Amino acid sequence: MNCQKTTKPTIKHSFKVHQSVTRFCLPLSRFNELPSNHGKSLHVGAFITRSTDINDTKQVLLVQNNSSTDNGKSSWDIPNGKCQFGIDQTLLESIPRIIKHQTGLNVIAIKKDIKPIEYPSGISNSPNQEICKQYNFVAEVDEKYLSQTDSPSSSSDQFQDLNYKWVSINELTEFDISDITRKVIQDGYQDLR
Repeated sequence: MNCQKTTKPTIKHSFKVHQSVTRFCLPLSRFNELPSNHGKSLHVGAFITRSTDINDTKQVLLVQNNSSTDNGKSSWDIPNGKCQFGIDQTLLESIPRIIKHQTGLNVIAIKKDIKPIEYPSGISNSPNQEICKQYNFVAEVDEKYLSQTDSPSSSSDQFQDLNYKWVSINELTEFDISDITRKVIQDGYQDLR
């Protein structure tokens, strides 16, 4: 199945969708009305991996958040972002847009879903604090941009100042990653087996 995304009348982005995730092709407005999503801000995350030359070890792409954590450090996460009504027709169409914007990589396939997560947005003591529901997916990107460098898209100067790392599961302890994100990454690695 192909979902098509049109950001401008002349630009289309096609990507493959595995049959196990076709239920996420529901229009975004209808998806937001589901009881489990009611009143929550919809987000998507992408578990993106590459194989290294050494023993075909898998590495996951992490991006460094601009916001600081409680310990004053910037935390690391999988690429993710908010679905935009009026721009994204479906939840799945949010993924290529967000990944392209954050990393410069082109999503060519969405292979599997990983258990969604919920977390508070913004200041934790705010009375009007928004709850985010993030649906996570195993995504495949165009391999021509997956060099062995730390930058996911070496062809784009736009992303040179942002921090990205390709990290093996054994290296995850070296990074400031929230417990909830660590669980998504572990589930993603489990799905690769």
